[in-house]
Amino acid sequence: MSRPTFQRRRSGLWLPHESRRHAFATTTGPGGMTSNVTGSGSWRDQESQSNSPTWCNYDQAIQAFIAEAIASNNLGSNPNQWGWWKCNDSAAPLADSSGNTNNATATGSFTFGQPSPFLIPAGETSVKSAAASSYFTTAYPLATTGPFTLLGWFNVPSFTAQANLFGGTTALAAATGLVISATTSKGLVVQFSSTYQISSPANALTAGKWFMGGITWDTRNLQLYLNGEALGPLAVTAALSAGNLTIGTANAETNIVPSGTGIAEVFVMENVLTPTQMQTLYDIGAVVGGLYLPASAQLTQ
Repeated sequence: MSRPTFQRRRSGLWLPHESRRHAFATTTGPGGMTSNVTGSGSWRDQESQSNSPTWCNYDQAIQAFIAEAIASNNLGSNPNQWGWWKCNDSAAPLADSSGNTNNATATGSFTFGQPSPFLIPAGETSVKSAAASSYFTTAYPLATTGPFTLLGWFNVPSFTAQANLFGGTTALAAATGLVISATTSKGLVVQFSSTYQISSPANALTAGKWFMGGITWDTRNLQLYLNGEALGPLAVTAALSAGNLTIGTANAETNIVPSGTGIAEVFVMENVLTPTQMQTLYDIGAVVGGLYLPASAQLTQ
């Protein structure tokens, strides 16, 4: 039996190297969609499943994690408790795929229908800023006094200035401001007010490549994630009430993403995804956007 071989690297690329075979248990998410990732985010080995494992793509994994959070009473069934901007729209605004009405309003100029970070499913696209000072604003309240997760995929063309990717409308100087940024040292950083900061190592990012960045906060600890890898945690017990979510900038800061920055799959919910779940989301997206491994499957570069 041939076995797929691949290795995850910091650049987000997968190359043939290490023998690993993964399949998933089936989970039903909101809207009746099925996913073969477990609610806890764990991967089940191919040999313990049938010879025809089911398919899982990135969107189905998100659906499964929402369903798991609802089932465990960590999240209510009201879509006001999560937001999901896939960024595969043909024009502004960015639709909120959570079922809520928190569509993202554009300021400036964007190019829609751009290549997605995922090859599968077909038809997925992203949005790219077409001019400086372009960003999206939503009516989604970014955190209150409870736990939350915020993540998204981004592709920055240059690092000549700090680029605020996701954040809130409250300024950092106001003690509750929050922003995730790409830095001039080619790293990812999350800042909360002017007091708390977690940074990735320098040169962790590459211009023109897709990366997944995100944060979780469980009311005690703030955690930064880059390509599914946890950085931190940092003890933060102050309320993270950062105002409404913005995409492509944050609050009153001037560090708006440079022209040509790609954004896709921005997701937020009032529940903390586990490190395993965050890693699973990246792993699914980094391969092709989904995994389907029949007995004879062979993953190649």
